[in-house]
Amino acid sequence: MKPEAVDGMSATSQEAEPLSDPLACTFNAKWLWPTKAVIDYARSQDPARFPLGHIGVEPAPEGGVFISVFSGHAMAMIHDPDGSASEAVTLDLPDEAFDLCRQRDPVRMFSCGWEHAFNLPEWTQAGEALFHEAGMMIFPKMAPPNWHADAGEGEDFLPVLFQQTASDCRRLMPGHDYRISRGIPHDWRRLIANWMAGSFGVDEVRFNPQIRPCSPASSMS
Repeated sequence: MKPEAVDGMSATSQEAEPLSDPLACTFNAKWLWPTKAVIDYARSQDPARFPLGHIGVEPAPEGGVFISVFSGHAMAMIHDPDGSASEAVTLDLPDEAFDLCRQRDPVRMFSCGWEHAFNLPEWTQAGEALFHEAGMMIFPKMAPPNWHADAGEGEDFLPVLFQQTASDCRRLMPGHDYRISRGIPHDWRRLIANWMAGSFGVDEVRFNPQIRPCSPASSMS
């Protein structure tokens, strides 16, 4: 039997396509700053090939996420055991987000020939980074001590160090726009497998011994 037509539309055409889960990921914001050097180098060497989409995030078999960055000359893999990701995604991030996550030097003070160094309080330092289709946010490690009083709204106040909505433009401006997209263009597993097979040499390789060899967290340069 053929599907019955309803108001000029067939039953087949009325079937709704399954909706995919929203793209999202989160990890410790401290990992952003080390990847900035790879991204800057890639843009300077080949701006046409590497203008955007350098950071890949994917679920890790051990739990957490793998964060990968690739420039053609260097690659870094980071395992964040506390991160999460809906699936493998690529992040295009504004430069300001990287700079905010740079480790801050202690504040140095002097008195009568003595020098004292004081670490900045945790509520001034980047903690968790959250990325989703609508935008991104970087939270401090803790809320300011008097945040309830300052908010006036009590617990409804959610302090963030940085936030930016996602760009819906077809062309992104490198270093300014934010977007999360499905999939990761670089295949870091194949690159490591080819290196281990002797297909090419590298200047330096470092592995985290706490990660199993089948799923390495490494940096190659």
